[in-house]
Amino acid sequence: FGVFQDDPDITSNAYSSRGSFSDFQEAVSQRWDQGYDLVDVEYADGVWFGVFQDDPDITSNAYSSRGSFSDFQEAVSQRWDQGYDLVDVAYGNGTWFGVFHA
Repeated sequence: FGVFQDDPDITSNAYSSRGSFSDFQEAVSQRWDQGYDLVDVEYADGVWFGVFQDDPDITSNAYSSRGSFSDFQEAVSQRWDQGYDLVDVAYGNGTWFGVFHA
């Protein structure tokens, strides 16, 4: 099942999937280096899956990950203090993951 959109402002998109969280973090960094913004993350069946877009409306992109929900809530508050908006949350394999845009 996929959700697709037709937005003339988004010129390209991509995805990355990895079986380990550390490999997924590296894949996110590589996509950022290619000019993509992380817009959605899911975890299922032992795989971290990220959706990326080249979206001119996103001026800054970040993520935070934590092993406990209370630590994750603190990380979200810190990102809000930095001017970011929380746009996506995923949980898998003992890790909370939040995607932020500014």
